[in-house]
Amino acid sequence: MTVTVYDESQSIRYSKYLFEIPCRMKSKLIPDQQRKRYDEIRLFVKTYRINDGITQREFGRMAEIHTNTIQNLESGKNITMLTLFGCIDALGMTLSEFFEGME
Repeated sequence: MTVTVYDESQSIRYSKYLFEIPCRMKSKLIPDQQRKRYDEIRLFVKTYRINDGITQREFGRMAEIHTNTIQNLESGKNITMLTLFGCIDALGMTLSEFFEGME
């Protein structure tokens, strides 16, 4: 599956589980495997939102989360489990559906 992901500079085509977008969390403190998992989650949320034509503000309202929190998630800053659950609910998915195929 190929999706269009918009990063900070341009539109690029990525395969669904590519991890090349840099994470703003300090990589010294986070093991590589966990950073890759986080990147996968944030890319999935961002891609899904953009492909559905939903703004960060609209998505924040759907998830009952402040727009700044959505921006933090998509830019690679740390988030809470409650934020993640809100995003999954806003996407209309179950936990199983959201994490299906992720490592």
